[in-house]
Amino acid sequence: MSVKAFKTAKAKLKSARSGVRTTKPKPASVTKPDRIASPDSGTILTVRVFKGSSHSLQLGPDFRRTAMYWEYVLRNRIRWLRDGQIPPSVVSRSVQDLGAIGLDAAKLAEIARAGAIEIEIPYTRESEGWEFRIFPWEFVLDNATSEQRRGAPLIVIRNIRRRGTETATPRPPKKLMVVESAPGPLGDLFTFKSERRLVQANLGLTKTFCPTNPTLDELAQSIAKGRPEVIHLAGVDSHQGTQLLGHTANEWDGYMMARSDGTPEVVIGERLADALSGRGKHRSQLVACNFYNSATRVAAMIAAEAAQAAIGFQDEVDDRAAEEFFASFYFAWRALGWDLLQAFRVAVNETQLNGAVVVLWTTRSLLAGTQEKPLQAIQKRVFEHRKRPSRVDLSKLDPRDVLDIVIKLKGTLNYSLLQNDADLFEEFSIRKLQDGTIRDIGVEVTLFVGLESSLFAANFDAEESIVDLAGKIRFTLTSTLMRSIRESINTVISMKVTWNGKIRRFDTKPIKLLAIDEWVDTPELDAYLPSFVFPRDRAVARVIDSAQRYLMALNDDSGAGFDGYQGLDPNAKDPSETVDLQALAIWSALSYDLPVSYINPPPTFTEFSQRLRTPSDVIEGRRGTCIDLALLLAACLEYVGIYPVVFLLKGHAFPGYWRSEDARQAFIDMSREPDKNASEVHSFDTRDTPVPPKSWCFNNYSEVVELARRGSVVPIESVWLTQHEGFWEAVDEGMNDLRSKSEFALMIDVQGARSFNPPVTPLPILRAES
Repeated sequence: MSVKAFKTAKAKLKSARSGVRTTKPKPASVTKPDRIASPDSGTILTVRVFKGSSHSLQLGPDFRRTAMYWEYVLRNRIRWLRDGQIPPSVVSRSVQDLGAIGLDAAKLAEIARAGAIEIEIPYTRESEGWEFRIFPWEFVLDNATSEQRRGAPLIVIRNIRRRGTETATPRPPKKLMVVESAPGPLGDLFTFKSERRLVQANLGLTKTFCPTNPTLDELAQSIAKGRPEVIHLAGVDSHQGTQLLGHTANEWDGYMMARSDGTPEVVIGERLADALSGRGKHRSQLVACNFYNSATRVAAMIAAEAAQAAIGFQDEVDDRAAEEFFASFYFAWRALGWDLLQAFRVAVNETQLNGAVVVLWTTRSLLAGTQEKPLQAIQKRVFEHRKRPSRVDLSKLDPRDVLDIVIKLKGTLNYSLLQNDADLFEEFSIRKLQDGTIRDIGVEVTLFVGLESSLFAANFDAEESIVDLAGKIRFTLTSTLMRSIRESINTVISMKVTWNGKIRRFDTKPIKLLAIDEWVDTPELDAYLPSFVFPRDRAVARVIDSAQRYLMALNDDSGAGFDGYQGLDPNAKDPSETVDLQALAIWSALSYDLPVSYINPPPTFTEFSQRLRTPSDVIEGRRGTCIDLALLLAACLEYVGIYPVVFLLKGHAFPGYWRSEDARQAFIDMSREPDKNASEVHSFDTRDTPVPPKSWCFNNYSEVVELARRGSVVPIESVWLTQHEGFWEAVDEGMNDLRSKSEFALMIDVQGARSFNPPVTPLPILRAES
């Protein structure tokens, strides 16, 4: 295409785009600073197997690439982790890479039988040996031994070795400090009051300090003066914080804290560790970091400089799961007489972390001299401790000191959320603040829909620290109004919690019900966009029927048919050419037989919402927006067995398709090898990209662009149907659409949504049914 033609096409496209989407821009990429390499002679790490052997591993600078690759796999585990099942390709790669550093099959079998190991990692300074700290040992070892363990847990302890550091014998802690840090605008998004009360209740320490949004100097002074044995940090990590504030992406892991003027700043691990030591005047028994990306640099630095032990999360973790982990850990720690190792074992086994890695760093060996205790016996001891009645008469306490109730309601309700079994609450949890079983808790949630109402009711006793109800509250799908409303309506939802026959909390909140065909551009509803792909719409069959003659002509074969990926010829020069021809035939039918024009979206009266047309609406009305056309083409591709994708940009949407099932599966299983070029070792760093909302959503810009460049995915600018442009010109323009990282939001894999459990299925819109 000539420069003039390219500019003309771009001008047409720009005028055609709707501009409805309002996705926030992603932070710009930054240049990674050079790090000091490890000595070429290698570094010695020691692996101690519980009640077994010790093994020395000599790792050289090549290990940096391996460490970065596995951190990349960990951060993208949502893509392939299904019901806790690990793909064979990931298991095989885990075994291969561990074998390459000296942990062969026999040693892995020994580790699997033992169920616990300790990895001793040397430390001199942050800039040296970083690859040994960022390598997700827990994750890779868990994968590599999964078949031998058959569901039994594996506990990995990281022992940070620093010369000249003396470790005192731990004593029962007496003082607790809970730091709540969400300075400036972050305070409007986060509150940690409930987390603080949960920590206090489960640790049961009488002397507590709870600074809110301290500066680094204020924190150091408080610790030097108060000398707490346990410090719990609640807050926001540097990557999430800079993304939310719209700042430039931050390279280093850190903790968001307040400056002297109250504005937020990033405090990296070394500065935070210095403050937590009271500027070298104190070493705590334990520092717990409940924020994202806190394990490898922040918690490691804290253990090296400021504490006997530190806990953090490697990568992102579900906020509710993180709170459940610490509630379980603190209670077990107290119940087991402050046995750190056994409490950690209990908490890891009890908490559903969905593949997230929680890391325990220590300055002393926890396995040395430890007696072998079956996990079941330890858990039974903790369970019995939970059932002990409270030492105080709960009926005489203020109910607010017995139960803490956290309810965060979503602002809008869409039928697609109900149909796809999504949670209606950001959070609905009941937290115990006293020991013993809290009996006779009742919950009633009522959604009023016109003259109808839907009720959820439950009554239970609480033994665990947190009862999470968000995943259990569901309403009926059969409401006539819910399926037939044509305009958004405002209604209310009531929530009542009782204890011991008395009302503990009663709220009535407004909520907006969207029309069944209405979609709001939010990360959650973006994920359910496949519900608006209607392959069984009668207009789709009409398009394919019209496309049949084009397919026969393109193949020069009167017997040619739409067979999806069945016709791939692995011996052909281009095995996927037959798939391209099917897509081209569909494009031709829409271009010549069923032409459409561009039109703005139908009017809505809800901010940021948009009505989505069905294929019948588009074909019969002969008009559509960019997203209408994208969904139409995706429906046609899905109808013939080709896996469609939908690309979302700021203010624009367009479709695409996978050229083969193997290309899609290779991407899902993350079988891509690390780049052999050492200068690009940081290409696997995806911390500036948030974890996508669902496993079928891909928001890593560089990966998606690479898929298109390799020909694994074919992007199509569907608005060019309205300009009567050729198919391959539309593909070229689809590639051009992906030229800007700041404009890119998401690639949605429709097949991934369909194969999920439960599957994301098309909405029951009557005019979309065949």
